[in-house]
Amino acid sequence: MFRALIYRVFGNWGVVALAILGLIFAIWVDWDDFEDAPGISALIEYVTRDSIPRAKGNKFSVAVTNLENDLDRQYQHTIKRLLRDFEGIEVLSIDRTISVDDPNSKEDELEGHRQARDFLKESGTSLIIWGRILRIESESHPDLYITAPGTHFGRSKQYAIESNPTFRLPKIFWEDLSKLLGLVILTRKEAFEREEGRYVADRLKFFIDRIRILVESQTSKNLWESGTYESLNKMLADALLKYGQQSGQNGALEDAIAKYRVIENIYENNARDRAATKNNLGVALSALGERQKAAKNLEAAVTEFNLALKFRTQDQAPTEWAATQNNLGVALTNLGERKKNTQHLDAAVAAFDKALKIRTKTHNPFDWALTKNNLGVALSTLGERANGTKSLNKAVSAFNDALSVRTQEQVPIDWAATQINLGVVYSTLGERKNNPKLLNKAVKAYRKALTEITRQKDPLGWATIQNNLGVALFFIGKSETSLKKLEASVRAFQAALKERTRARVPHHWAITQNNLGNTLSIMGARESGLEHLLKAVNAYDNALKVFKEGQTPYFVNRTKENSAIARWLIVERQQSLAN
Repeated sequence: MFRALIYRVFGNWGVVALAILGLIFAIWVDWDDFEDAPGISALIEYVTRDSIPRAKGNKFSVAVTNLENDLDRQYQHTIKRLLRDFEGIEVLSIDRTISVDDPNSKEDELEGHRQARDFLKESGTSLIIWGRILRIESESHPDLYITAPGTHFGRSKQYAIESNPTFRLPKIFWEDLSKLLGLVILTRKEAFEREEGRYVADRLKFFIDRIRILVESQTSKNLWESGTYESLNKMLADALLKYGQQSGQNGALEDAIAKYRVIENIYENNARDRAATKNNLGVALSALGERQKAAKNLEAAVTEFNLALKFRTQDQAPTEWAATQNNLGVALTNLGERKKNTQHLDAAVAAFDKALKIRTKTHNPFDWALTKNNLGVALSTLGERANGTKSLNKAVSAFNDALSVRTQEQVPIDWAATQINLGVVYSTLGERKNNPKLLNKAVKAYRKALTEITRQKDPLGWATIQNNLGVALFFIGKSETSLKKLEASVRAFQAALKERTRARVPHHWAITQNNLGNTLSIMGARESGLEHLLKAVNAYDNALKVFKEGQTPYFVNRTKENSAIARWLIVERQQSLAN
């Protein structure tokens, strides 16, 4: 009767609701028997368990699952507490249990790792610890496994830990944990290396912040396995070097230099690793020295490369030897730009020629293209000092060789760098031959480079292009009656000076000030007033605040000559106005 009444008033849904309420009442009355029914406990666990958390991502992370047979999750909580001693690691709980039916079965163990990797993927963590608690008589024996994402690592291990009142994880557990975490970090580093020739500084900053916490924290560094700790420091130094090169942050290069100096002492008795560290130290010193007015870091870089070459010989380590010869050539080129003679530039060309004996287009296309690009820079700088065009033409050939491999699609940043260099040599050739077609080729090359190198991505690289664009526009404007190109040149130099500041890159700041002075001087010579000539003298004076006798004689002489011409024009103009 009652069910019929419910059906008439509420319909089918009313009957269903009544049945559910009846079932809930029956379960409540006889809960003990119901809980033991087949599948019910698993269903209850599924319904009540927490969702899988996501790692925050600001640190490397380790997850700990529920351990099978772990009453009140006592061991899970203890492991998490111990892991927090590893400062710099985010520790997460995953409310799931991974069961291994037969611990002696390889298939069952692999299935456990497969489940663990699913949880890793869902949680975004770096490693996961899972396992079970064995109850033998009155004692508990935890068996733990560590799983890393993917099959790349191929490392996972079972740890039998004797129960004791304080419960400490054995040394081998920490060693394997640190090795696996080191491999996770190495994989992230290798991912960046696979993007060589692309802009990665924005993501590298995040990677550096996370790894720095791990390797520099006093509380956790004693937990690292020795070889892994050294490798992590090297990875941090390498990341700082790349970030400093791409972001324009000198502080990152200084940090990299400090790291490499510590690492080279660790490798004192290991010739190969010591040589590799000295090579990288030289690269960091060279990159920093290129931005500074003093030449001491460039000279120090040359010293480090020559020391590395004592161990990196052509016969024993040809690939490494060629890499260091290439890097030595870069440092010598930067030194040669500041010297009045061509000794360092000639030595740079010789170093690049040596590297190209090993770095061939067939076997090492991208390394070959890199060295061809660098050779072109040295030849271009030599060509600026010589009267003819022989070195300049060789430079054009070298850059075009490099661009046969360095395409915008594959290595956009490297492609853009070579476009910049090609623009420089076209600009010099165009000025030397008074050929507007070559100058317009330079402008075209710079504008291509600006499609990849933006102010936001690479502020100093962007400023370099703006400076060079200004030079090309200056040479075009010199031969035109209109001031349009000269005005565009001034705008390009002013844009460059927004990033090329005296505090940040004094040597490059001074070069751009000199270039700006040249353009303003030409504009001033064509006008009747003094405005542009006075601005030109001011720009030259700024440049001479950085260019010092004995340090940069080539630039000192050029700037003084240019300044003298502008000052002479001012005196002549003042006399004319007075009459």
